[in-house]
Amino acid sequence: MSTSPNYQRPPLRWITRRARCLQNGFGIDRREALRFAVIDYAWFQGMRGLTLVQGGHSHG
Repeated sequence: MSTSPNYQRPPLRWITRRARCLQNGFGIDRREALRFAVIDYAWFQGMRGLTLVQGGHSHG
């Protein structure tokens, strides 16, 4: 069993689609649209979408 942290990645397709909608809807540049899309995803997931996922329990 690995003891390294397991980072859960958000779905990139959702974020890129949201960024494209923000970019087209508000006329902002791609970098800013991606930043806002990541923030939107975090809010959508209840602010837990970008946090560290801890490993399993030790039964030692």
